[in-house]
Amino acid sequence: MSGLVTSVPLTLSLCLLAAAALLLPSLNGALEFSRTGLADGEYWRLLTGHLTHWNFDHFVWDVAMFAVLGVMCERRGRGRYAVCLLAAALAIPLCVYVLMPEMATYRGLSGLDSALFAMLAVLMLREKWAERDWTGTTIVAILLLGFAAKIGYECLTLQTVFVDSAAADFIPVPLAHVVGAAVGALATWPAVRQDILHFSARVLAILSCRTGRFKEFPAEFTL
Repeated sequence: MSGLVTSVPLTLSLCLLAAAALLLPSLNGALEFSRTGLADGEYWRLLTGHLTHWNFDHFVWDVAMFAVLGVMCERRGRGRYAVCLLAAALAIPLCVYVLMPEMATYRGLSGLDSALFAMLAVLMLREKWAERDWTGTTIVAILLLGFAAKIGYECLTLQTVFVDSAAADFIPVPLAHVVGAAVGALATWPAVRQDILHFSARVLAILSCRTGRFKEFPAEFTL
């Protein structure tokens, strides 16, 4: 057990934080992505909103997938894993803020799940291709195609595949999965990963320096 804790501390910590947010409704509300909260300068919500969920079913699906993918990705390379998580955690809510002005609140780890799946699948695809393992290459390619089909279905129907969004009374956000998958795929290339890290650091620096309120998206950002 101690070996697992020391080998995947980031994954374990984030899963525990998500569980704490679910068990404490007041914490859930304080951490969720909230357009009103962001307008009041509560910028931490960009990062912490991923740890919040609408109900237990939503939490179980999101955290179970995150735990499995997180363990696999963190063991393959903690630095790459951390960059992917940070970049996706920023890119997803920023895109939601800009491209979905009608979205008042957002919760869930599914966007980060998408980033981790895409990163892991692309890494495995490149490895199997380099090894000339055509069976493995085919299996990973089929998984990627299935993942793309899932996202396409969600975009076309605005319905989630695993979680009952109607029962949880929330609106699915396929954009989060698209953005997450794009970040995850890009994070597999070292040169691009450096650019992603620099952009993420710039975003954090801008947010940390801002003390006023914004009703529109900060002018410093160029998307």
